[in-house]
Amino acid sequence: MSMSCIPVTNYRFLDVTDVPVSERTLHVLQAFEGMSGGNSFVLVCDSDPHRIHLQLRADSPNLYDWVELEPGPIWRILISKKK
Repeated sequence: MSMSCIPVTNYRFLDVTDVPVSERTLHVLQAFEGMSGGNSFVLVCDSDPHRIHLQLRADSPNLYDWVELEPGPIWRILISKKK
């Protein structure tokens, strides 16, 4: 099976590993809201980001792309805001 690689050198990183778990979703949503359409960041998280994804889907349906780059134990998720 072939896999494509997404280079992450041109993206801003949002590392929430030092943010308390109870504050992570809000932290990520604020970063997303502050971002212009067409921009992206790589979320770095040491806990399953499922709740963050659910909240983003509820708050901003069809306004983002979510691509899992690495599946844990340190997750890396490419989050892009559509234009």
